[in-house]
Amino acid sequence: MNMCVTRAAVVVFVISCVVLVNQAQATLSADAIIISCVTNDYDYKIELRSLEADKNNRLPSTSKGTRFLFVLPDDASKITLNESIRQSRLAEDVSAILGTIGVMEGIVQSPMQQCVLHKQEYKRSTITIDVQDKDKSILKRTMIAGPDEHIYLSADMPVTNVKQLVYDSATQTVHEKEKPASFYIGLNWQLGDIYRDYTGSDFYKNLSFKILVKASSNPSESMGVGLAYSLPYGDIFAASVWTKDEDAVPGNSTDTTQSYIAGISFNISKGLLWLKKSN
Repeated sequence: MNMCVTRAAVVVFVISCVVLVNQAQATLSADAIIISCVTNDYDYKIELRSLEADKNNRLPSTSKGTRFLFVLPDDASKITLNESIRQSRLAEDVSAILGTIGVMEGIVQSPMQQCVLHKQEYKRSTITIDVQDKDKSILKRTMIAGPDEHIYLSADMPVTNVKQLVYDSATQTVHEKEKPASFYIGLNWQLGDIYRDYTGSDFYKNLSFKILVKASSNPSESMGVGLAYSLPYGDIFAASVWTKDEDAVPGNSTDTTQSYIAGISFNISKGLLWLKKSN
């Protein structure tokens, strides 16, 4: 009985894929199309969308063994797919602080024409597809596969004047004008997946709760709690912090001053660069 159900699920998936592949032909042009995915022997779901260039495209929340069908431009003469192990965002952030790098492994699938059926080999991974036409790369896409992730570290820069920031029109993001005199390290938990940009009724999933400590040899000299929100140009935050008074008596937790700060959050790796410049 179970075998019949399994076969029926796979047959339905394949038929659905064939129908959607035919529907997708008119929209392929320069974009890769993903149709996903069989998550196990009994459940399946279909998703049809284009993948964006110059971006780590987030695949649906998946697990090891998920099967993906990628449909690509029909003028492709060679398609190469590679999957490599990826750490969780929190593990990557901690590794950056400790100065360690995880071991990466890869799987290269044999070149295929137009349609690539791939089985996810790792719990978390990065998948790249390179499409060539007569040895010339015409399309390259990068995808992030794995379960939803919510926890990450950040370098939180308090901002009191907009002149502290500059806007990069090339990347459409906000950066610091110069290394900040001080900043905080934030431990964040986001309501939604940290690799997705939520819009519409799901906008609230871009909200994060954070705990902050001063990035210094004595982190406890200033600590706080706050909220952050992910926007297309960067992450903004607001927090309440408690800072020890300069003349505080050691061991006296009441000798602190409470204040509010707001600013921009950056990847923890940028904070590490700031610390190196200070030494």
